[in-house]
Amino acid sequence: MSEAASRYLQAKLEIFGLHKALRHWRFYLVGLSSLIVEMDAKYVKGMINSVEEDTDPIVARWIQAILLYDFEFVHAPADKFRGPDALSRWPPDENHSDSGYGSGSEEDDSWLDRVALVIRQTNHLGKSLVGKFRTTYELLELPSCFLSRVQKDNELRNIRHFLTTLQTPVLSPRAKERFICKASQYIWTNNHLYKENPETGMPRRVVMDPAAKLQILFEAHERLRHAGVDGVYSHLKNRFYWPHMLEDVRHHVKTCHECQVCSNKCFHQPITVSSPVRVFQKIYMDVMRMPIDRHQKSNIIAAKDDLTGVVEARALTAANSTEVRKFLWEQIYCRYGAPEHITTDNGSESKAAFKEITTQLRIPQITISPYNSQANV
Repeated sequence: MSEAASRYLQAKLEIFGLHKALRHWRFYLVGLSSLIVEMDAKYVKGMINSVEEDTDPIVARWIQAILLYDFEFVHAPADKFRGPDALSRWPPDENHSDSGYGSGSEEDDSWLDRVALVIRQTNHLGKSLVGKFRTTYELLELPSCFLSRVQKDNELRNIRHFLTTLQTPVLSPRAKERFICKASQYIWTNNHLYKENPETGMPRRVVMDPAAKLQILFEAHERLRHAGVDGVYSHLKNRFYWPHMLEDVRHHVKTCHECQVCSNKCFHQPITVSSPVRVFQKIYMDVMRMPIDRHQKSNIIAAKDDLTGVVEARALTAANSTEVRKFLWEQIYCRYGAPEHITTDNGSESKAAFKEITTQLRIPQITISPYNSQANV
């Protein structure tokens, strides 16, 4: 055991020990149907049977490898488990090697990625699973199910019909030649259609049923810890095939409610063009400090019209909400009528008395933060 592994918490250490033991004796355990595993940690059974969304990814990977074996878990009380406990605390021999059978592959768990979906999908594809899991969209809302894209699905059905009956559709001689050339890339075996994969050499299962597509997307995204578009697509592209798979993956990940709630991506409001229809329908107000003049006034309040850019201004002795309210009533409301929107900063002069008059006149007030001061221009 490495130094890092020795610092694992007890629960993680128990799962790690079970994974290492099964992995070490795998040549004797694979295919064994009467295997019994005894452990004094009763909670390990619960951890294996229910992997939660917040489970440590490393622990989830170990559990995935443990579930490849067929065994019965039996809880052994601690007072009857002293022998194995003593062995687990025995210091390792200096000449002891933890590399298993000498290949150094004991710690290499990358092979688990290649069987992650195979385990879940066995004996389930093709069955209707509507209602067994929840999505935010209907089956026919998948991009690959749009009517404009059904042509490729019809082509796959023709290929399946050709491989099962050796009857080609009614086509011209040149089109029939192209059809047979394309059909040579597919294989019909065990009542399923597969397509050759030149990258890996392993055939990919062709999926045409919308319910099966939705189940695969659910297993690859929700069951595999809500991976992103690239992660889900990389899991699927070497196992399954259907036209427009990448667009379906993007649509499924984009509409996932949990991903939207937990996303830390900021929403950026696009820039819009304001279109008021009359002067001073929408105004921007701000108070600026200026040098003291001969009348002992050191502040200027300005209201800029969004439509024409015309500015109404007044010098103020004090920058408070009472003076701002007086300016709004005398120079804006009594001259141009009630504005429909007033944009101000969040200063003290925009509260109290000013807030009171905007409420009485039912004028919406939009306040901006100091970090977005350019919005009040």
